Amino acid sequence: MKRLLGLGVGVFALLAAGQAFATTTFSSYGSWDGSAAIGNFGSDAATATYGETFIAPSASTLTSFAFSLSVPQGTTLVFTPYVFQWSGSLLGGGGGGATGAALFTGASTTVTGTGNFIEMSVGTGGVSLSPGTAYVALFTVSNADDYAATTTDTTVFGRVASHVGGAGGGGFVFFNNGDDFSLLTSKQWDNFADFGDLAWVATFEGGTNVPEPLSLAVLGTGLAGLGLVRRRRA
Repeated sequence: MKRLLGLGVGVFALLAAGQAFATTTFSSYGSWDGSAAIGNFGSDAATATYGETFIAPSASTLTSFAFSLSVPQGTTLVFTPYVFQWSGSLLGGGGGGATGAALFTGASTTVTGTGNFIEMSVGTGGVSLSPGTAYVALFTVSNADDYAATTTDTTVFGRVASHVGGAGGGGFVFFNNGDDFSLLTSKQWDNFADFGDLAWVATFEGGTNVPEPLSLAVLGTGLAGLGLVRRRRA
């Protein structure tokens, strides 16, 4: 009987730790009025790269991010989303720039302008980041094909003039890199002033060890089984 009881407790200990996923959301939308904007984004005389810096939370798998933008009616915007690690000041006015290889590269996306704000959401499939490390999520038209296909130089992004608590701890950053994508990680970005936050949202997930209800059920079954064994021996 003692041996069987020990076995039952051991089984419970092995099954008690399960994976539960915590979700963290960064967002500045609660402070955006739906119309305040910053521009111009696009090709030709416009800025080719807009992004938002942030500090990865403890739930550090980035699953999606989104920016709200307005493409002028009758024009075409073609951009590609990326995530890079960030080096230097997180805020405009302090320099800084993307560094290393791209941690996420999305699909080239074409938007036909209507003049209205739309939320462009990007699913990453799950990008593992390091908690407490600085990153930048961005849209850029600086890939040669995107740049050539873009006909707008007056697209604007939604913006909050101040920095919003809970938006990631970073801010809006930008780079006039034209159609030279390689400059993103080889030159300091054009962050000559602090313009607050973009209207954006990012979602993260992370696993933690917690007891699961199934484990308790297994324990109950184990004890019931022990009872049956004892009754048979009586």
